[in-house]
Parts: sequence; C-alpha cells; structure tokens
Amino acid sequence: MDSAGHVILAAIAGRTERIRLGTAVTVLSTQDPVRVYTQFATLDAVSNGRAQLIVGRGSLIESFPLFGYDLADYEDIFEEKLELLTRLLRDQPVTWSGKFRSPLTNQSSQSSPSGKDTCPRGWVSEAVRSRSSGPPATGYP
Repeated sequence: MDSAGHVILAAIAGRTERIRLGTAVTVLSTQDPVRVYTQFATLDAVSNGRAQLIVGRGSLIESFPLFGYDLADYEDIFEEKLELLTRLLRDQPVTWSGKFRSPLTNQSSQSSPSGKDTCPRGWVSEAVRSRSSGPPATGYP
C-alpha cells in the first residue's frame, strides 16, 4: 500500500500533458476523506484537470487496527467516509457530522494552489459489497 500516491502522480503530471492521473484504488477505509479530497483536488489543479480519484474499502484488513479502528465497524466506517468525501466533491462549504470523525461546520477546502475551483473525477471500486448487491447510494459509477 503506497501512502503517497498523490505525490508520485504530481511528479508524473509535471512530465506529461495528456494522460489521466489516478491510483488503482485509494483505500478510503483507513484515510481521512478531507485529506484525500485536498490531495486529489490539488493534483487536479496542477495537472489541469487530469486527476481521477478511485476509492475503495481495501481487501486487506491487517492495517485496520494500526489506525485505531475496530474491525467490527469496517462497513460503517467506509460508508461514513465515502459519504463525507462525496459531500466534499459535490458541495462546498460542507456541514457534516458522523460517528467516527469530528464534525465539519460550514467548512470549505482551499486545496487549489491557484485558488480556482477544482474537483477530480471520482469512482468507487469494490470487489465485493457485503451489505447490498447494488452500487453505493452516493451515485458513483
């Protein structure tokens, strides 16, 4: 698991002009959605709109306890983080509260170095959805 995919992609962005930039899957289950959003929004800005954010829950659970999460909350944590990330991608400022992360009250992200509004394209990647057979309710492909 590479924890600095956005840094590698930014280096690639500086040497290319047309290719889309994205990780195979950014594991959202063990990362903060605000940080993921700001990293990819900045990448999107410096690459002139070529960033693609693909998030998933991850298939390896070994790192879950390292971040202080109870494995019994695996599904709920992912769904909560996906909900917050979705809100950040679609609506700012954001007022949001959840069970596993501190709340946000009328918060905006100034992640673009140029100050322009930027938003990477987003997808959800899941090999298995244990709670339902359909796509997540967030509207991602």
